[in-house]
Order: sequence, then C-alpha cells, then structure tokens
Amino acid sequence: MSWLPISYHAPFYLGLAKEYYRDVGIDLKIHVTFLIILVVVFAIVFVVLNLLLHYLVVAPVKRVSAVAEAVSLGDESVESYVKPGKDEISTLSVAFNRMRESLKHAMEMLK
Repeated sequence: MSWLPISYHAPFYLGLAKEYYRDVGIDLKIHVTFLIILVVVFAIVFVVLNLLLHYLVVAPVKRVSAVAEAVSLGDESVESYVKPGKDEISTLSVAFNRMRESLKHAMEMLK
C-alpha cells in the first residue's frame, strides 16, 4: 500500500482523522479552520519580515554598493549616499563617504 500515490491514501487518512476527532470529541472543522488561520498568519508574518529586510538592509546595501562601484571605476560625479540612522549600514555609508572624500583629496594632491 505504501507504493501508491498520496492522493490514493488521502481518503483513508482523512477517514482515520474523522474517526479520531469523533472519538476525542473535537470538531474537525474547528481544527482545520485553526490550522488555516495559523498558516495565513505565518504567511503574513513572513511577507512583512521579508519587506522589512528588503527596505532596511538590502536596498541600502545595494545603494552603497552602486556608489562604491562607480567610485572604483573613477566616476567622481556620483553623489554620496548617507543612510539616516545609527545602525551598522548608516555607519558603513558614513565611513564609505569619508573614505571617498579622502581618496578624492589624495588624488588632488597627486595632481
């Protein structure tokens, strides 16, 4: 019986579940509704955390990376990016802009 696809076994398992819930005295519909609500809540939390991660971490790092790429190719006209706040990415953007200004000053001294 184990070689058969799960869709073949589903009615058997559902029948066992219905029998178990009837014996225990729990309504199967309430349990299934609770599980569906739980899955929806987890999906919403996952989407919200994903959006927060994107806007608070990924987007600023991509922006600093793009500025670093332009500066490494010799483009001095690219505007600096300073992320407001006191987190690590803000510190990174400030340090990168300071390094950029030092590099610009050093290049002027060489000329």
